[in-house]
Amino acid sequence: MERILKLAVVTHYMLTNNYQTPTIKQLKKDFGHDIRTLYTESLKLLPIYLHPNAATPSSTQNDEALIDFFTEYGVGSRYFNLNEVCEAKQDRSPLDKWLEASPYTQVPKLM
Repeated sequence: MERILKLAVVTHYMLTNNYQTPTIKQLKKDFGHDIRTLYTESLKLLPIYLHPNAATPSSTQNDEALIDFFTEYGVGSRYFNLNEVCEAKQDRSPLDKWLEASPYTQVPKLM
């Protein structure tokens, strides 16, 4: 998800800056691994690039929960296992948080 959102942001930057790329320092400073910020920035691009006949996508509460999860994971939980070994214990594992956030955690029973 992060790479796709960064691709949208970087492509727009290039199209509006004479095909110059942003620097790694700019990307780290402006976005880092913050999915919420990247997502918000990508939403701002919809009026520019969305086809006039296309419906504007809407997000659900589940979508927002997943974006919050990915943001927390990208910013703070990516190295959970190493942090658990080397630092103070964190409140819950990313897997626990994923199971809570994901609306698709229930595996349907097969007949």
